[in-house]
Amino acid sequence: MKKLVYIFIDICLLLASFIYLVFKPKKVSGDSWDEEKFDKTLLLGNGPSLKDDLNAVLRKSQVCEVYVLNYFAVTQYFREIRPEYYVLTDRMFWDQNANSNIQEDNERLFLCLNKVDWKMNLVCHESGFNRISERLKNNKNIKVLKVNSINVEFRNEKINLFALNRNIVTPHFINALVMVLWHAIYRRRKKIEIYGADFSMFKEYYIDQKTNELFSSVSHFTKNTKAEDDAVNKYSGEQKKMLHTRLYQQWSGFYQMYLLSRLARINKIKIINNSSNSFLDCFDRPK
Repeated sequence: MKKLVYIFIDICLLLASFIYLVFKPKKVSGDSWDEEKFDKTLLLGNGPSLKDDLNAVLRKSQVCEVYVLNYFAVTQYFREIRPEYYVLTDRMFWDQNANSNIQEDNERLFLCLNKVDWKMNLVCHESGFNRISERLKNNKNIKVLKVNSINVEFRNEKINLFALNRNIVTPHFINALVMVLWHAIYRRRKKIEIYGADFSMFKEYYIDQKTNELFSSVSHFTKNTKAEDDAVNKYSGEQKKMLHTRLYQQWSGFYQMYLLSRLARINKIKIINNSSNSFLDCFDRPK
């Protein structure tokens, strides 16, 4: 009985999504640089394993299209790789309530982005489109693309895949790598390799045994900033999320990547997870 109720709810949500599609028919809008001169696409996460894989990435980036994300622009590798796509998903990149450490990191980020002297697309969530476009308006080499998010949490996997495959909905962009992979699939890139996708943040949560406060740092392939060492306190005046919420977010990230792995197979897109260390078990590994 419960299963039938869930299917009925999913069908209602699907019908509502069809109606919403009339108002936002395009999932990605904007005039992009889209030459598609390479057959293979590299997706770079920021996980600590990327440090061990950089030699391979630097070599392949000369003959592959590359996506990067978050604060990659402030690293020494950004101008060497010269990525075609840059993805910003987290609202901390445009939210005025982000704490002072994040705002300091953001200033360094946009300073680097404004120095880009090659053709690059910046893909961002619709809620940050205006703010990011304004900050990059003087750089004619960057075209900002808006992702119109329609996140619907279907319980039935087949309905979920049906809606994703027909671009009725988008995944839940719980982290930037989900948007990176979805965008590459949306563009029908046929050969995709992933690096730096550790997905190990769940290991870094800990609870103060006296105060019950949740703490976490986020390990990256480069040295953490002050903001990254205190990843659970991003916004001034907002109540801290509890552990069950954080773990649900981690589960959601894994599930979205699983759905995208299924979506890729439906569309005959080959994805290899080349990360030297990764908890993602839904993608093929190199042989």
